[in-house]
Parts: sequence; structure tokens; C-alpha cells
Amino acid sequence: MYFLTPTLVIFLQTLAHGAFDANARQDLMLLCDIANLRGREISKPEVEDDFSQTITELEKMNMSTAEQAWQDLFTGDPNTDSYDKKHKDATQEPFKTHWKQTYDKWLGIKHGSTTGVGAEKWINKNPPPRGGASKQLAHAIINHSLEELTKLKQQFTEAKEEATSGLPGKASTKIREAIFGASATSDSCTAAITVAQNNNWANSCDANGATSVLGDMLCICGTASAGSADECKTANIALTWNTGVCASAALILSECPTQPTAAVTATELKSLIDRFRSGLRSVASAGALKLYLGKTNAGTCSGNTGEACVDYSKYFATGAQNTGVSTVPWVAKLVGAISDIEAGQQKAKLAHKLSAKINNIISAAERAYKTTVIPETSLATTNPSTSQKTDSQKVTEAEDSCNKHKDRTTCQPPCKWNANATDANKKCTLDPKKAAEQQATQAAGTGDGATATTTGCARHQNQPDCEKDKTGDKQNCAWRKGKDGETDEPEKEKCRNGSFLLNNKFALSVVSAAFMALLF
Repeated sequence: MYFLTPTLVIFLQTLAHGAFDANARQDLMLLCDIANLRGREISKPEVEDDFSQTITELEKMNMSTAEQAWQDLFTGDPNTDSYDKKHKDATQEPFKTHWKQTYDKWLGIKHGSTTGVGAEKWINKNPPPRGGASKQLAHAIINHSLEELTKLKQQFTEAKEEATSGLPGKASTKIREAIFGASATSDSCTAAITVAQNNNWANSCDANGATSVLGDMLCICGTASAGSADECKTANIALTWNTGVCASAALILSECPTQPTAAVTATELKSLIDRFRSGLRSVASAGALKLYLGKTNAGTCSGNTGEACVDYSKYFATGAQNTGVSTVPWVAKLVGAISDIEAGQQKAKLAHKLSAKINNIISAAERAYKTTVIPETSLATTNPSTSQKTDSQKVTEAEDSCNKHKDRTTCQPPCKWNANATDANKKCTLDPKKAAEQQATQAAGTGDGATATTTGCARHQNQPDCEKDKTGDKQNCAWRKGKDGETDEPEKEKCRNGSFLLNNKFALSVVSAAFMALLF
């Protein structure tokens, strides 16, 4: 008969559940695949458009179609005639405040469009439309285009920055926090961040784990009191939970396979989360199901040899609210990173849409500069006996009409008020941009010959109010039926404009190819 000494019994028990365990090694490799996300680039969508040069060209076109008096304000060399050298002591507007921010820019634009010799000058290579009215209409379209482009380019820049930098950066931060712990600022193990307590396995592992991926790796491969353990490897790994386990972080990470070099995608992160969920082990313990990684002894996870694990059961508790794999703290960080990457892709789509809109506006404005021509015959009607005024005459009449307003209250669009005008009789002047926009809006509203229904004469709903609308002795509105070219209920007597700034049919034909592209 053979008897076993107590020492031998203890030794055999240790061998039974204290040596290397292939399952623990497999769990380490699963966590390694997640830890290998560290330091890798985040997949970024491509958003390449840059409109700076093209917009600079439009700014030159805008300057070249402006009134000559305006252009003359910006004559000079940016090196010798800057705002600080010409207007820094100005006491009147717009020089005092507004132009302090914009004068040098427009000075450079004017200089860039007019410098050079002969055919080499930008203005000679890109001559503006001929004729006052043609130039005014082109200027209105280009000026409005630049206003739209300023807003759209800002939206594009913001969307591009979020898609290619902001959101990928947030995703990278969340991945670092998943691996090294919430609020981690570097790829390193930090006490109280990576693990709850640097030298206390029990307070950092078992049901107190899931703080970080690296922390869980240290939990399942190390033991509470020893300075080394063979839970995850046939040879001992010096995981020093007894003195401070963060000092061993590099050792456990060195057990991982070589890191991939490809950029991290949302698809990869989703796959890793799915693998973690399906890789969780289960064992019945005290009448309940225990979900864990590592090694247990009949459900016991004490930190002793053969009992090193992380217990994730509380994150999957039946009947509790907010449970599931995404509630595991470090998994929640990966879920957040997925959201950031996908949001970046949506921002890229928005940037591409804005880019297309910007390019359409640029093309339309360039066409307006290169093709806007208003022939003298364009305002003629089908009635040869009716004497028609040229577009220049109509613009002149509209300007004269605006000049008759002597206070800001009566100076309404398409007129504009300038309290600092040098000519006291011309403080109210025609705003070509507003005039062109008004006609384009009317044409776009209900078709050829459309008129506004809520502004101007159309706002008067009865004859007395209509006939009271005057500028001095001049009747602005008339209670009448529609004339040729007016398709807004032509047989109905209503309050209508006494005259048009531009014939609506003409405005539609000129603007539709260019200005309408700016609105849609």
C-alpha cells in the first residue's frame, strides 16, 4: 500500500489547476487583437477640393465689373498703399472701421487684376462684359455668388475638417482609452486608470475588471501574490501584481502578435467586439451563469494559481436595464470610436455635396462674367409701333427714381441708402445687385413674367392705397389690368408696378443660365 504525503497532495492539486492553460492563452490572444489597435491610424475619407484659387479669380471678376469709382478707391501697390499707409488716420466711414479689415484684400485683388504689360494683364486676358447694364448684371450675379460662396466654403471647410481630422482624432482617443483606461493620455499603463489598483489583483480583477483591455490582459495572466505566473504561457511571465503590475505592461504586450499596419476601420472594430462577445466563457457558479475570460476553478476567481480571470457577468445580468456587451466599459469606448468614424464618413458626404454646389456656383458666376451681353434690341416687344427704352435708359430712370427719396424710410429696395454720400441729392441710389436679385426672384417664382406678390405695389390690396404710393409727385403704382409681358392675372385689375426696372422676359433669359444656378 502506498501513502501520499500531505506535501505531495498539495503539489498534485497545484498541477491539476495551476499550470499553463490553453484557454487562457486563447483569451490573451483575443485581447491582444484589440490591444493591437494602439497607435494605428484611423481610416479617413478623402475630401480633396480646394477652391481658393478659383474664388480669387471670381474676386477679380467682381472687382472688374464694379463701378469705376469703386475700383478707383483701390488703386495702388499693396506694398506701398496699404490701409495703414493710406487710411489709418481716417475719421469717416467706411475707411475708419469696416475697411480696416477688408481694404488690403481688395487692394491686392485690384492690383492682381491690373498689373502686367499688355496681353499679360489679367484684365486683358479676362475682359469684363461690355456695356453698363451688362456689367452691372454680371457684377450683381458675381457679387451674390461670392456671398454664397463665403457661407458655403465655411460649411465645407468645417465638414472637411471634421471628416478628415476632428472625428478620426476623437475615435483615436476613444481607442486609446479602451486599451489603456478612461482618460488615458498616452499608450502606457497608469495606476488607477489602466487598473483600479496597481498592486492589488482582487481590487482590479474578477468582477472589478473591465477597466481596460490591458488591465484585463494583466488580470487573466497574473496572480495575486506571486511575482510571476504561467497562466498564459508555459514559461512564467513576470507579472508583478505583488509590487506594481504596470511595470509588467510591456511584457504582456510583447506576447501579442505583430501589429497590423492598415488604418483602423469601423468594420474592424465591430468585428473585434463581436469576437469578444462570442469568445466569453461561461460556467455555472452559485446557481448563476458566470461569463468570464481567463481561468476559474469551478467558478472561483480568486487570483490564486489557476483562478485568474475577469468576470463580466454583471454587464449581462438578466432583467437589468442597460446591459449587454456595449456596457462593458472598454467596449463602450470602442462603440464610441465606431460612431465617430461613421460620423466622419457622413461629414465627408456632406463635404462632397457642398463641393458640388460650390463648383456649380463658381461655374455660373464665371459664365455670367464671360457671356452676359445685353443687346439694345433685347427689350423690344412684338409690337413694332411701340417705342421701347434701352436697358441703360431704364437703369438711369430707376436711379433717378431712387435719388428722389430724401430719407432712409422711403429709400427701399432696389434702392439703397448711404448717409455719408458726398452728393446730398444722391444719398438714395439704385443697388444693381438688389435690382438683379429682385428680377431673378420674380422670374423664378412663377415663371416668365412673374411678379412679386407680397412686396412692392402688390402689397396694396385696394385702389386707394395703391394710388397713394408715390415718390413726390410721381406715381409709383397703378390700379390696372396687366400689360404685355405680365402674366400675373393679366385680366384682373389690381395694384401693379407703374414701370419695370428690366423687362421680366429679358431678365429671365439673361439670368436663368447663371443666377438661377446660384439659388438651387
